[in-house]
Amino acid sequence: MHAIDIYALAGAVSHGLLALLFALAARAQRVRAPACFAVAYALVATIYLFDAELRPATADLPNPFTSVLVAVAVVLITLGLVDYANLPERAARRAHLCALALGVGGLGGGFLGATRLLAF
Repeated sequence: MHAIDIYALAGAVSHGLLALLFALAARAQRVRAPACFAVAYALVATIYLFDAELRPATADLPNPFTSVLVAVAVVLITLGLVDYANLPERAARRAHLCALALGVGGLGGGFLGATRLLAF
């Protein structure tokens, strides 16, 4: 087992535990924000767990599977933060639309390889 595999396993376990904790909070509180966080962290744990196996053969190509999961996770975390902040209805609606636009843009950018620029 290489060091990168250990880091990936640690990332998967830590994000999986965060997903579990937020899922328990969502069940106890019956609100949407922790549920969004739980699903987003579960998606990130999935990325850590399977990214090495799903990576394209050439390093120049982006990973479309990871790009989709990252875009969905970003949208879910943004929606959860908007709900957690309890914004007024009009501002919340605008923030939800911005989150969806960010996710769609992230999908397009991920398939074009722009996510590497945004990550660093």
